[in-house]
Amino acid sequence: MTDAPAILLVDDNDLDVEILTRALAKADINNPVIRAVDGIDALQILKDHAANPHLPEPFVVLLDINMPRMNGLEFLSAMRNDPTLASRQVFVFSTSGHQADIASAYAEHASGYFVKPNKTSDLVLLLKALKGFWDQCRYTTSNYSAQ
Repeated sequence: MTDAPAILLVDDNDLDVEILTRALAKADINNPVIRAVDGIDALQILKDHAANPHLPEPFVVLLDINMPRMNGLEFLSAMRNDPTLASRQVFVFSTSGHQADIASAYAEHASGYFVKPNKTSDLVLLLKALKGFWDQCRYTTSNYSAQ
């Protein structure tokens, strides 16, 4: 197992995904990235992974809030209510800075909440800080197995 987590990116906006992907490269973050287009897609990826692991371990979720079919807060709630998925690390990465969204995300045990910066240089700095956090974290296999 490696200390560099793979990233499950849950975002329906192709432009935002492209900007984030480029910012990850500029920040020299080469972690594997798997994309889900909404909460339903992300839940399916995670449930498939629980049954037959195909994501490198460890991994974290970068989650947008505003998506069709199942938004980020609905996804967080569904994920936290599934014992095989509940312990996953989820960082909300949204354009929404509304206090209600932030409070709701933390109520569902988000690991962090970030408002997407408008400038690429600010996004790169944010991603470097997040990578520094990931690099300092220690993971155990018990965090990733069904209880």
